[in-house]
Amino acid sequence: MFFMAKKTDKGKSLYESSEDKKIYDRVLEHYEKSWDDLVSPNIAGFTEKEGMYLQKHLDSITNEETKAGVYDPRLATMSLERCGRVMAQNPSGKSLAMSADDRGKNMLMNMLQDKWVLPNANSQYTFLIKNRLWDFYSLMYGVMWALVDQVNTDNYSGPDLWLLPIRHCRPQPGRFSIKDSDYFGVSTWVTKEWLMARNKDSWHNIDKLLLKIKDFGSKPPGENDNNQRSLVENERQPNVVKEKDFKLIEVYTEYRPDRWITICPDYKDSQLVLRDIENPHKNDKIPVVAKYCFPMIDSIYGLGEFERGKTLQYALNSLWNLYLDGVKMSIFPPIQMVADDVVPSSILMEPAAKWLLTKPNSKIETFNASPQGIQTFQNTYQFLLGAIQHLGGSSDTTISKEADLQQGKTPEALKMQAARENTRDSWDRFMMEESLEEVMNRFVNLTVTGLDKNVELRLFSKEIQEIQSLYPDVVELVEGADRGIVKVSKKLFDGAQFDYQITKGSTYKAEQDQEAQNIQSLLNFTLNPNIYPLLMQSLQAKGKKIDIGELYQRSIISSGIQDWEKIVVDVTQEDLKAQQLQGQNQQTMQQLAAKPGSMEEYMANQMGPGMPKGPEAVQPPQSGPLSGKFQDPAIQQFADQMFGGGQ
Repeated sequence: MFFMAKKTDKGKSLYESSEDKKIYDRVLEHYEKSWDDLVSPNIAGFTEKEGMYLQKHLDSITNEETKAGVYDPRLATMSLERCGRVMAQNPSGKSLAMSADDRGKNMLMNMLQDKWVLPNANSQYTFLIKNRLWDFYSLMYGVMWALVDQVNTDNYSGPDLWLLPIRHCRPQPGRFSIKDSDYFGVSTWVTKEWLMARNKDSWHNIDKLLLKIKDFGSKPPGENDNNQRSLVENERQPNVVKEKDFKLIEVYTEYRPDRWITICPDYKDSQLVLRDIENPHKNDKIPVVAKYCFPMIDSIYGLGEFERGKTLQYALNSLWNLYLDGVKMSIFPPIQMVADDVVPSSILMEPAAKWLLTKPNSKIETFNASPQGIQTFQNTYQFLLGAIQHLGGSSDTTISKEADLQQGKTPEALKMQAARENTRDSWDRFMMEESLEEVMNRFVNLTVTGLDKNVELRLFSKEIQEIQSLYPDVVELVEGADRGIVKVSKKLFDGAQFDYQITKGSTYKAEQDQEAQNIQSLLNFTLNPNIYPLLMQSLQAKGKKIDIGELYQRSIISSGIQDWEKIVVDVTQEDLKAQQLQGQNQQTMQQLAAKPGSMEEYMANQMGPGMPKGPEAVQPPQSGPLSGKFQDPAIQQFADQMFGGGQ
């Protein structure tokens, strides 16, 4: 549910005066005007696009003139594949304090976002799934809106993201973007229990509203106007509007930059304002973010892939169904006969059937339709596929070069087509990153204002050491210096404001083979003995370094090696003790080597009594290749040293 914003106490006298009735009338006017002037004219288009997603035939030829009922979901498949590539993983980026360079606050905020906010911002779905759906529905509708607000539960208190069904959104008519709008309305349907649980400091008139509602329920979604329900709801929940136990109450909130106002539009005579609070985000922004497929300068809905390819998709479906009906006609052709020449009860449409004729020499003939339509199917189908692929900036080697006249099917042409597809993916990725950067920016600042209790982060040694140097009081070690808990409180961010910069391309996952090749090339370049010293020196001058171990681990993972974690393993306590002992031994040997006679005395003590006190000369073999002299003087000198020949 929405409306989880920070509590704000506004004077109750406002709700007991006639002022709230004026507010109610104004908000209700916006509610109705937005539906009549903006939402309602686009309902038919929404339904068509949802039909293409659900593979429902909405074109007249397929519905009225064919019976096969086949659907070729090219547009939906292309869009699903695109959002899977573009939103392969959650975004990464940097939180930057707007004050002077505050490395400590930036570091803590980045850790909060990665380890606290994103894993817990899972209302509706997980954050990654919501982002994929956000991208896909924007390709379908042209735009998809999401609400950013605060959520407060027993397990999580922080920012979250909710996807808004497009029929439930009521933008301001005459405005072509949210940034230019004075308000943006959102409807949702709630239960009586949900309303009764609202905080009385910011919600009012709940009891008066419930007295107006008979049977503790209003009208479910769509009972007033079935257009408020999507095609999916009408197809999969057709009887929900008739169930008395499912009655819900429509609650409409008008989000303005400076205030949020909530009413119940079902009971216009009551003129009850349920909530009127100052914008709890205190950022002078409407808390709704848009993700566009292709934005337009004269429509707030934008342009989507489904709208651009609708006629081609309909033509493809019609062609398939006409073709299959034609095939059926050719397999079971119509039969011409004179009714009086055949006994009707003997007519059986099956192989080897015997029909009884009433007259000799009666004729029973099949009707031979022209095969021209069936013969031209393949060419027409190829042309339509080529057009749809061109629409999506994609390519398909199964389409003949005669049908796809864009660039041909040579290896070079296919490479150019792949580059064009990457360009289209890059465009969608750019639009997604623009929206995500806005969302993450709001997440960061909501984390500052909404952090009402300490957050515990479990971290490992490198992160712990870095935080300890800046905020030693917040670190609590668990296992020596290897693991620990960092307790982050609101006071650490007092007075701080943040900006957020997304890492470009961080949501996009490259092909595994290409990624493995890139990492291997980087590893080889970094470890080049001619480059490594200069590279380390340059990075050190900038306060940076390269983690060779992490780079090597990434190269193993990207190579696809199974059970790679058995190759790169965690250091155990035994390993640490062995390393410590080895270091002590090396230090001892170095100290002994610096003093004449110390090494012999140390070895004698290590060997104990009864053992030889010094090295004995090793006797060379009396026969064999080492018994004589070597032609190479260097080898001979080495042999003399090894076997005492030079003594």
